[in-house]
Amino acid sequence: MNEFRKFLEEVFSVMLSYDKRESRAIIAISVILLGILSFMEYQNNKNIKINPLYIELPNTIIPDTRLIADSLFYFDPNTVTVENLRKLGFTEKQADAIDNYRKSGAVFRKPEDFGKSFIVSEYMLEKLIPYMVIEDRAIVRNTDTENSPDEFVPVDINGADADELQRIYGIGKVLSRRIITYREKLGGFVFKEQLLEVKGIDEDNFKSISEQFFIDLDKIQKIDINFAPANQLRSHPYITRSMAERIVGSRNIKGGWELLKELTDNDILLPDEAEKIAPYIVFRTEGQ
Repeated sequence: MNEFRKFLEEVFSVMLSYDKRESRAIIAISVILLGILSFMEYQNNKNIKINPLYIELPNTIIPDTRLIADSLFYFDPNTVTVENLRKLGFTEKQADAIDNYRKSGAVFRKPEDFGKSFIVSEYMLEKLIPYMVIEDRAIVRNTDTENSPDEFVPVDINGADADELQRIYGIGKVLSRRIITYREKLGGFVFKEQLLEVKGIDEDNFKSISEQFFIDLDKIQKIDINFAPANQLRSHPYITRSMAERIVGSRNIKGGWELLKELTDNDILLPDEAEKIAPYIVFRTEGQ
């Protein structure tokens, strides 16, 4: 463009020696040339590839521009610190989000799982996968010094407190509290699959968790269906308000039952409703 300006200066200096008609022709030619050069420059700029790492989009989490080859190192996505996440190229906000995602109970069993979080883009995942080393924690480590450190020690899901639940790989502080809260409402777990009803547990991490605990059915807390008030019945996750009203209303008329079958025979409960609450109810009579 500098050369073109010099050319124009020379042209205009020469134009002074020409008459008006010749000067107008030269000006027209110059304008056409300027337009062609401007269009060529625009096309060149248009074809320049913009690095998506440098595009700032509102309310969108994107990879950090600090992610360069020299900053990468081997790490376990399940245990890497927030500080090291930032060294890997994540922003402070992204690193905190990943840490909170893990605290909610998320577990990365294979490198590709790291990309399930919306925080980690495909670009970041592709760069980090070669550096991920995930420790195999399928076996719960026993902290009792009298036993072998690698001895498998299953946890009683119906009797474990929060600390004991956190010994299960895949269960953190948040998830342990959710399990205990739901267990108290439920009266205890009868089937392992009931853990899928707890927020934060999906099919993926359930497979690993289910191998690390057992169920003590003696700890199941049952509801006395012949005497329990309506609010106690409604508090159970498997008993809806309408079910509780039907049970209490019929009980006030009949006075109670001895078998669950009586409730289905009298259309108080549907067969599937009765089957679901069967492990959690007991039939007692006066004097028992």
